[in-house]
Amino acid sequence: MARVQTVDPKKKKSNTVPTQNPKSKAELAKTNPKREPSKNEVMFFRIGMSVIALTLVILAIVLVIQYFVKQDEETGPFDDYISINANDLLVITQEDEYGVFGDFSYFDGKEVYEDLRTVLYSNDFIYVYFYRSSDINEELETA
Repeated sequence: MARVQTVDPKKKKSNTVPTQNPKSKAELAKTNPKREPSKNEVMFFRIGMSVIALTLVILAIVLVIQYFVKQDEETGPFDDYISINANDLLVITQEDEYGVFGDFSYFDGKEVYEDLRTVLYSNDFIYVYFYRSSDINEELETA
């Protein structure tokens, strides 16, 4: 036996796009009015805003503290050098009758003069620069 294939006529689809009724959209908007947030949603919103505000306040405090802590202090032109006053210089350059200049034992045991004591005992020559703190040469300030 031979098989016979039959073709079913298919329905033709129309090329027209179905139009929607504008009234249905308007009715849809009317049927879904804005709802009020629930108590839990309001509480969640308040907690979130509080956390954000608290974070900003803490960040501002940290930045202000860092600004004032990290400000570099002005350094003077002679901060890297050892400074002494006129009385200390008198002790260093004082001549006794035996031809010895200065009594360096004056500086022993004083923590303030520890660096000066090291310089005095380890060097044969010491250079002293005289200046007034109110009248410093501008070339030295830039150095």
